[in-house]
Amino acid sequence: MSVQARRSFPLRVEQVVRSAGEKAASKAKADAKKAPAPVEKRRRGRPQGSTNKPKAPVTLTPELVRIKAMIDALLQLIARVVPLTYLVLDGHFGNHNALHIARQDNLHLISKLRCDAALYFPYTGPYAGRGPIARMAARCSMGFFAQSDEKVYFRLSRS
Repeated sequence: MSVQARRSFPLRVEQVVRSAGEKAASKAKADAKKAPAPVEKRRRGRPQGSTNKPKAPVTLTPELVRIKAMIDALLQLIARVVPLTYLVLDGHFGNHNALHIARQDNLHLISKLRCDAALYFPYTGPYAGRGPIARMAARCSMGFFAQSDEKVYFRLSRS
């Protein structure tokens, strides 16, 4: 990437031909998204008797598996010569699974966020004396970034 010339150059390019299985899987996923099943109403709050469950392992899509293979091959090729810190991907990859493959290789992901991403400032106040230690403070709006360059934590909301 040339900052002075404001240009970037791809380091690795690969042609992708999707298999019939991948095409069928993406079509089935799109069809399932179109017709949601009716859900019966539940009472508010956590269901009685429910327990904490471990987080589900990250399942990579075939697209992310190909990108992971390209990243690994690129790191094998130039990691000793040029230390890489950041992975820049399109806005389509601003999600947890893409972040997971970047962190596996000790890279930081730079990508556009989803339009419904919830951004919070880090909590800097004292411990309240009870409960867990607060990590996030007030929610910030996008207009804030034009005025300041503070560090911001984010999480993708599931709404």
